[in-house]
Amino acid sequence: MDVGQQLSTTKITNDYKNQLPPTIDSNDIKKIIKELPNGKSSGFGDTCSEMFKYGCIDELSIIIAKIIETMIKNNQFPYQFNVGKRLPIIKNNNGPNNEINYTRPITISDTIANLFEKYILHRLERKHSDPRTQFGFKVKSSTNHGIYTLTETIE
Repeated sequence: MDVGQQLSTTKITNDYKNQLPPTIDSNDIKKIIKELPNGKSSGFGDTCSEMFKYGCIDELSIIIAKIIETMIKNNQFPYQFNVGKRLPIIKNNNGPNNEINYTRPITISDTIANLFEKYILHRLERKHSDPRTQFGFKVKSSTNHGIYTLTETIE
């Protein structure tokens, strides 16, 4: 990745910016850090969630809150938040593990990008209550659930 890519940013739409508070409470960030799962791979920044959870969480949550606050105020987030490590996962342990048909890709995002996404998601969940028929971008409600519901309704 060259220096130009490292410094580039992605715009945050004003629709979301207007729904977020002007200042970020570091206690919200601390809560999100504590909820991060242990034992997961680190993203491209090579920081795993345990580093945040068991490091200086009080100080880190203040710093991360300021970083997120600055990103929202400036309507931008780093380009690197769009980058992840892609790894093949074996679908079936009984099949050959060297064939592409028996693997599926997963993408591992950076831990700070995950913190940012979780903060935005928590804020939107608090602010909005989606209807029951809303699928996608909602906890435990993927678009596959919507397809299944539609198929069952038609039948």
